[in-house]
Amino acid sequence: MSLYEVFSNAVEGMAHFAFMPWEASALIERRITGMGYKEAIIISPWPRGATGLEVKHCVQALYTTGWALARKPITRPGYAPKVYAGLFLQNRQIGYMKWLPMSPRKVSGKGTLRRVTDLVHNSTLTLLRSDAGDHTELQVVGEKTGTLVDPTDPRLAIKYTVFNQPIPLPDTWSAMLNALASVAPNDVHETGAAVDAAGVSGETIFHN
Repeated sequence: MSLYEVFSNAVEGMAHFAFMPWEASALIERRITGMGYKEAIIISPWPRGATGLEVKHCVQALYTTGWALARKPITRPGYAPKVYAGLFLQNRQIGYMKWLPMSPRKVSGKGTLRRVTDLVHNSTLTLLRSDAGDHTELQVVGEKTGTLVDPTDPRLAIKYTVFNQPIPLPDTWSAMLNALASVAPNDVHETGAAVDAAGVSGETIFHN
């Protein structure tokens, strides 16, 4: 599986759950995948429809698995292994998580088979370049410096500077996972938070 797609999906899933109440039940299967990606992360309660699986368990599962994968020696550059994890609470299975290549889903006349939430396609957060007059979607940060603005909340602006020093992908993504896991328990409207989250090597820091 593509290491880039796997880590991108993990960060997207973590961001999704970070916006949900910490102890809310995760009642439906969630399929996390980017547009055009061939890999997916699936998180589902077990048995289906049960209320034991909560948002905090999903965050913990994504963080623990992503961190372990980032620490794993890369034997095949750019590729990651498949993952299947049963999620247990007090020796009782409450859900499961899979990181695997996507398989075609049969679609009935009433919609997709099973209730599935596509987190990326339903995402509401798309950052735009503030200097783009037509507010075209930012696909690639190509400039050395600039500002990204949330179109749904212009108060949120991210000023960035790109340096020429490369950072290993597992280090970058694990720092992002660490940061999102750190803020996930907080209320979505809480302000004034400061985050310093390190990647697996301890040499890459996500600072806010």
